[in-house]
Amino acid sequence: MTNFTYEIKDLEAMSKANNYHNWVFDELKNFLGEKVAEIGAGNGNFSAFLLQSPNIKKLISVEPDKDICILYQQNISDSRAEIVNGFLGDIKDNYSNSFNSITYVNVLEHVADDKKELSYVYDCLKDEGRICIFVPALPFLYSEHDKSIGHFRRYTKKRLRKLLEESGFVVEKIKYFDIVGIFTWFMVYKILKMKPKPGNVSFYDKLIIPILRTIEQFIPLPVGKSLIAIGKKFNK
Repeated sequence: MTNFTYEIKDLEAMSKANNYHNWVFDELKNFLGEKVAEIGAGNGNFSAFLLQSPNIKKLISVEPDKDICILYQQNISDSRAEIVNGFLGDIKDNYSNSFNSITYVNVLEHVADDKKELSYVYDCLKDEGRICIFVPALPFLYSEHDKSIGHFRRYTKKRLRKLLEESGFVVEKIKYFDIVGIFTWFMVYKILKMKPKPGNVSFYDKLIIPILRTIEQFIPLPVGKSLIAIGKKFNK
């Protein structure tokens, strides 16, 4: 079963993370293709970045929360985008071999059975289609905040690679992301047990992310607060 838990304050806070989302988008944009599914679209924060890609002709945003779907419709007016209420497992039969890519941005950690979820993804992708994943990393960072918003886990590179390969994907890219965020997350959520606040997110996004992004372009990270992975489908 898949579990998504939203708090309006969390969505509001992450809406301030424009540099962060743009960085994630730049890591994924070359793998998207023309027809894209976005799983766990929320209120459309990341959808707006996906729609910056001129290559995307159709974006199917899948969101299980009906109320959040309404927010999505208020925020996203692009004619290429369509919001679908539900889980991928509910609608997969309608989208067999349909997509050039399927994205999970801060979503796969909400899925109890992530291996079954990737079997749905495999069936919904065209041959040579890609799954694009962005997830929280490092199990020791797992906090009460993770638990409260429905995170089942944080990943290691080894676990994520194994999950992709066992699901039939060839791993084209896998890397850690945001090394400074390890210390920030540990202090804020493990030690101080705080909740995300728009002001704090905005500060980190505006002052830290641009510097960090420049550094991480040139220096491969041994660890990071998050992981990015791209898996490519080939017929079994």
